[in-house]
Amino acid sequence: MEMKSIEHLDHTADLGLKVTAPTVEELFELCANGMFTLILSPEHYSRPKELMDINLQAESRTDLLREWLSELLYFHATRRMIFSKLTVTSLEGNRLEGVAEGFQLSPEQAHLATEVKAVTYHALYLRETEAGFEAQVVFDT
Repeated sequence: MEMKSIEHLDHTADLGLKVTAPTVEELFELCANGMFTLILSPEHYSRPKELMDINLQAESRTDLLREWLSELLYFHATRRMIFSKLTVTSLEGNRLEGVAEGFQLSPEQAHLATEVKAVTYHALYLRETEAGFEAQVVFDT
């Protein structure tokens, strides 16, 4: 039986996630989905209208997870994008290729959004478990 979960963590003035998934690819996808649900509740999502290819490389898988989330957050900050469907198409070693599908926040949606400023290194981890993979991420808000 596949176990997937996203747990919101309370952290002093910050927001965090603890995520589990059967594969590392799904873990990356769930972490990104969790981040965007912190920014804007899915009930306010619009239909995805834009596709973006994401290609990243990092020193470690943990760093790659942080880079993945930071890259998506960059597009949110600079283009007001909310990504509602995230797919990791390839994750080999410390190199990731993925596709992000999303929409731009409308002025009506903007006031509903929570500001997430950065993906921190605080308490960040990614590890393999008996059930698959687990990660924890804390966001500066």
